[in-house]
Order: sequence, then C-alpha cells, then structure tokens
Amino acid sequence: MRGILVLFFLVFLTITAKAQNGTSPEIDTATISCKCGHKVDKIPEFPGGEQGFEAFIKKNLKQQANKHDNGRGRVIAAFFIETDGRITNIRIIRGVSSEKDKEVVRLMKKSPRWKPAINNGKPERFEYFIPISFK
Repeated sequence: MRGILVLFFLVFLTITAKAQNGTSPEIDTATISCKCGHKVDKIPEFPGGEQGFEAFIKKNLKQQANKHDNGRGRVIAAFFIETDGRITNIRIIRGVSSEKDKEVVRLMKKSPRWKPAINNGKPERFEYFIPISFK
C-alpha cells in the first residue's frame, strides 16, 4: 500500500526549472519503478530534494540545447540510482532531438550522488524515470 501511495504522489509531483534566457525546461513528473521485484521503504532523493534538483538544472543547463526544435519537446530519461547514490545506465526512452537528448544525458552524468532507495534498512539499486519538457 505504501508503494502505491508513493507512486501516486510521484506521478503528480512537478518540478519547474527556468533557464537564464527565459526558456524553461520543466521536469513535469517523476514516475518510478524498482527492477528488484519488490517495493522499497524509501525512494531515492536528490540532495536538497526537489528544490535542489531544480537549482541543479538551472545552474547546469546549456542553453544551446534549447535553441533547436523551437525550444520545445519532451525527453524521457531513465537511469539507475545505485546503492552508493551514483547515477548509472543513463538512457533516453523517448527523445526529441540529438541536442536535447545529449543535454539531458550530460546533466544526469553531472548529477551529484543521490540518497539511495532504502528497503529493510539497507540501500537498494533503483530505476528512476523522469520526463523533462522543454518549453
């Protein structure tokens, strides 16, 4: 039941990031799943939570990626958060353009370590999906 509530909450979770030149890529939802075959007690978290992730995007987004394709589109990225908080196996599930796709991968590679998922008091590998809309 807890896992369903967490998933429900995260589906409606939004984080907005505005770029310096007024264009704003937006992280509009976070949908999660665990490839370990069972639910976790605590989902992974970016250092500083949602606000920390928003600040990270604002600080690190390269504007060139937002100048193509009318600055619009939605990239869906997936990655694993390892037991030590590292981001691994970053891949684009649905891309928009090579520039935007590469920028999302670059941002995730630059990401600091996350707080890992916790299950039964122990860190656990976790797969995370995140759509980022460029508007």
